[in-house]
This record gives sequence, C-alpha cells and structure tokens, in this order.
Amino acid sequence: MPEVWKIEKYARYLITSSAMGKGHWQQYDDNDGDLVLTLTDSSHLVLCRSTTVMESHSLLTARAWMRGMTKRDSMLLMYKVANETRRFRLKFYACDGITAESQCAACAERLSKFFPVKMDSPTTKSMGATSTNEKPKDPAHSQVSQDELLQGEVTLSKMAKVVSGHLKARLPVAYQHCDFPPEEMKTMIRLCLTDPSFPAFVQQVDIQLQKLIADDTSNVT
Repeated sequence: MPEVWKIEKYARYLITSSAMGKGHWQQYDDNDGDLVLTLTDSSHLVLCRSTTVMESHSLLTARAWMRGMTKRDSMLLMYKVANETRRFRLKFYACDGITAESQCAACAERLSKFFPVKMDSPTTKSMGATSTNEKPKDPAHSQVSQDELLQGEVTLSKMAKVVSGHLKARLPVAYQHCDFPPEEMKTMIRLCLTDPSFPAFVQQVDIQLQKLIADDTSNVT
C-alpha cells in the first residue's frame, strides 16, 4: 500500500540566475492547501498541495541522482537534473500520536532504500527560518508567452499544450530529463507497437490532451 506523510511546510529553491546559481526559497504551508507526501507502490514519490502536484519523482534510479538529509522534523532533498541541482525542503506534521521528528525519521528511513539520506545533519537549516511576504501566484491566471520557459507550478492544460505542440514553450530542465534506460525504452516501444490495442490507446491519449486544452481555454475570461 502507498505510504503517506502529512507535511506542514514545503519550500523549493527557485534559481533566478543560472550562471551564478543564485535564487530564493519559495515556501508553502497548510494554509495554501493540504500538503501530502506519498510514496506509491510503484516507487514514485509525489508531493501534492490539495490537487496540485508540487513534486513528482520516480525513485527507481534515484540512487544515482538524489540525496537527502534530515534535522529534527525537517528534510532537505537534493537532486541533479542535467547540470543543475534542484532542492526542496519538507517539515513534517505530528500525526496519530507520532511526533513530527519520528514522522520525519520514518520517512527518511523508507526513502534511504532508494537513495542516500543523512540523518540529523547540523548544516541543514530549519524550515521555520524560511519566510516570505509574497503569496504564491495562482498559475491558472498566468499566461505563458511563446518560447517562454515554464517555471514553478505548471498547470496540466499548459503541459498538454506543450506536449501536443499547441504551445511553443520551453519546459523546465526537470522535464527534459529521462531516467528510463534507452535499451529498455526501445524494447517497451516495440512491445507497444505489437499490441493491437496500442493505436486506440494513443488516440485516447490525444483526445484527453485536447480536452485538457479545451478546459483551459473555456476558463479564460
């Protein structure tokens, strides 16, 4: 069964200058919507804020590109995509009589099966020290211009437009990286093409993409 942890605060480091590696922490707490971290049966780590996916990572090959460290009730996760290092932090909630520190430790122990996690590093800053006076922008009301780099939260409709070619925009580096081994992908594609139901599946995927695009267009006022 999936393993679930309730998160009190989540923050991700947004790089504002790729040349200098400078940026700032953008923080969310439960006032912005319920934050839930889930480790699925298929070894996928997903962080959701209500219905919005904030982080989504397949951990099948995470030992090669992800690292973690904890301090008391907080965890810092770092992962490398191409030549960039991304970071996000989690502060755990106490739940069902279990302290936040124990929740964090249990999560760290579980994730250590997939990648190295250093416990209680003194160099990890507490989540409580992170603050911002700016409210996160609602991605549903933001417009992406042609060839603009999609950053931060990206709606499903915008992603569908890029994937289907309706919007010419550059995806974040995380979306330009594929962990699936090339040889295994080649075999998988060959198997898909020999499946009589595959053409119908591709057609249904296209139909659902068009629906997502249409829903986004209908919400624009």
